[in-house]
Amino acid sequence: MVWNGAERVVQAGSDGAYPLSAEGQEMRRGDKAPAREGRLTYFFNTPFAIVIGTRAANSAMSRRLAQKAEALADLWEQWQHVKPRVYRDTDVTPEIAQQYSLLLLGGPDANAVTARFADKLPIKVTRDSVTIDGRRFAARDAVAQILYPHPQNAGRYLLLVEPTSADGLRFWNPQQYWHARNGFPMNLWDWTLVDGRHVTQAAGMLPDRGWIAAGVFDTHWRRDDRFTVLGDEAARSSAPLRRAPPPDFKLSSESYDALTGGYRINPGQIGAGGLINVERTGDAITASAPEGGRAWALEPETESDFAIVGLGTPVSFLREAGSVAGVIYHYNGQEIVASKLPAN
Repeated sequence: MVWNGAERVVQAGSDGAYPLSAEGQEMRRGDKAPAREGRLTYFFNTPFAIVIGTRAANSAMSRRLAQKAEALADLWEQWQHVKPRVYRDTDVTPEIAQQYSLLLLGGPDANAVTARFADKLPIKVTRDSVTIDGRRFAARDAVAQILYPHPQNAGRYLLLVEPTSADGLRFWNPQQYWHARNGFPMNLWDWTLVDGRHVTQAAGMLPDRGWIAAGVFDTHWRRDDRFTVLGDEAARSSAPLRRAPPPDFKLSSESYDALTGGYRINPGQIGAGGLINVERTGDAITASAPEGGRAWALEPETESDFAIVGLGTPVSFLREAGSVAGVIYHYNGQEIVASKLPAN
């Protein structure tokens, strides 16, 4: 066989395939291959199950893990019109664990299934750091996710989502993997580390510039500095830091009323001409997606800053001279701005 300009004699393997490797490249069992090349979004190309951790000592952690699972399952059903498999960690049998790719919500202290596989995953999380395959990153109130081969099934993955705290889990967005409307893949890293630093990117830039770090594993599923990127230090240091609100935080009735109404997306932006409707029910508000899309519940972080419940996507209201003038929907590092319409 002539390959890359050189003639090679290759013997067939036991599976009938003829293996070829570049000069100096060692081939190992379990290496990346076209059928299992990694990339976080590609996890969903395999039969998968979402596994919710239920054994966290912190009740807020357990509640937020369940909330994130519900949000991801809802997004999948909206796109694929079928409910995904969702299990509590206590309901996952060895047969289920081996059969599917597993999206593990919660670290070994919060998820019993994660604890079974913890020694097979190259990640260690503490209150103020995350270590990926030997490299430590300072990270407080942050969340890591890592895609890795399933140790019990060569055709499946493990995708672990592990925060450094319950507040850090807020910044894991289940909407990050595929485009909500068109379905094309959006997260092609093997691992990411994100905190509450809210960096708005210039047009055409990817959101990883605002993260702590991200990377792609090499052929042997090892982290390599060549394939590890850090967030833009200047952009991160000058950007606001989002924080989870106190448990008892809520707005006044007048503040909620001031936010309600219609908002028209400004010309020249995605979905220009579309309307966003903000409505109030008691002490809760929702914002509809453009073009008559679904309504998302919003959770206040400050008087003007909110997050979509379950997703954590930032939504900010603009104020001028004491009145609400517009709203900004932050999506994948970009901004969609809508101006408030006069009340009828």
